[in-house]
Amino acid sequence: MFGKKIDHEKLLRYVVSFRQHNEFHEQCVERIFCDLMHYAKPEKLTVYARYTRRGGLDINPFRSNF
Repeated sequence: MFGKKIDHEKLLRYVVSFRQHNEFHEQCVERIFCDLMHYAKPEKLTVYARYTRRGGLDINPFRSNF
């Protein structure tokens, strides 16, 4: 068993809710990672976010436990 099954529709709503979130990109990725670890308890998890460029800089935080 690799953890609890995640409903894709609920996951999409959860991720979209971060549009109104007021934290740094890296903190958002860490929060998503921790929430998914707590909810689904997978053996392995990677969260990778690709944000729209601002000022010519890419911000693509990555969090993994393997």
